[in-house]
Amino acid sequence: MSRRKSSPARPSPGHSSPGRSSPGRSEHSAGIKSTSWRRPGRLGAIGLCVLGLVVAGTVWLRSSQSRAQYQQALTILETDPAHAEKLAESAIAEAWDDYPEAQLLQCRALAALGQWHMALGAFSLIEDTSKCDPAFLFDLGEKSFKDGEWKLAELALQATARQTGTMQTRALELLIQLHLKFHHLPEVLLLCREWQRVDPEAALPWAIVGDLEASAVELGPAIADYREALRRSPPSDLERTTRSSLTLLLVLTGDTVAARREFDVVLKTTSLPPTDQLIYAQLLRLEGRSDEALKEIDSYLSRAGADSESLKQRGIIHLDAGRLEQALADLKESVQMNPRDIGAQHKLAQVYTRLGNDEAAKVHRDEGRRLSEAADRASELKK
Repeated sequence: MSRRKSSPARPSPGHSSPGRSSPGRSEHSAGIKSTSWRRPGRLGAIGLCVLGLVVAGTVWLRSSQSRAQYQQALTILETDPAHAEKLAESAIAEAWDDYPEAQLLQCRALAALGQWHMALGAFSLIEDTSKCDPAFLFDLGEKSFKDGEWKLAELALQATARQTGTMQTRALELLIQLHLKFHHLPEVLLLCREWQRVDPEAALPWAIVGDLEASAVELGPAIADYREALRRSPPSDLERTTRSSLTLLLVLTGDTVAARREFDVVLKTTSLPPTDQLIYAQLLRLEGRSDEALKEIDSYLSRAGADSESLKQRGIIHLDAGRLEQALADLKESVQMNPRDIGAQHKLAQVYTRLGNDEAAKVHRDEGRRLSEAADRASELKK
């Protein structure tokens, strides 16, 4: 009986023969390995998400608390600045020391308490004042200005002036007043030019520049700037003072016709203030109406009292009329009041010359020349 030849045993699924790898098994093993290293990554990502949510929640909570404290402090600032300062400090801390609005509020509270040194220190910690309300910045600057806290006033007003809007020009105007107070004339000129750029139709910066130029005896540029100011339809008070100043410069340059045209507008006001009377007297003298000019000066003296300029002008009228003794008395007193007045020194020298006192005339003529040369040197240094 023949024996059946047995066929080789077939490997069962999942079982591999020696020396052969099973694709199924290797894939399964790879799957196990892949799962084993991915699991911790997924858990880490979930943990990071949870941590992020916790941090975000904390930030939101602290931000909300900080904002609430700021609003409460803002509400009671006027009535209880001490409590407002504490609330602002807490709001700043809740915001991790980066809350410009609350920092400014703290400065205002400290200023209200009169703690100016601390207010200045707190203001210096504000990294970005552009995030502050310009009205609140101006309020701090204005209060500091009124109380004579010049450094804080300057810093707060400068920060206000850097922001566009209605508060910008108000800050520039107050900064100009501050620098005029300390005779920082280059800074005043720069601020006026910035004001002209920001608000081309504003008349006041043109008038201030005209005043600066007139004080530097730059009569041509001053006349031009006064006319620019008037072209911008200034308020009535500014218009009157600007026209009066323009009239005076036109008188000094000998332009009687233009001076009369400008001052006729001023004369339409109900009454002239004393300073305008003095300008009017100079115009009348230039027009050859010396008696009327003398009456205006006498009226001025009765209203405002004697000063070097009014006595000089009256002395000049007396000199023109040949009343040498009266001219001498007025001009001597004028020079005593203001020895640096070049015009008064020269006119007094003329009186002495006509009286035959050449020695005294030389003294005042030399002094006038010295003062004139010193003024020229100072003018050159400014250029």
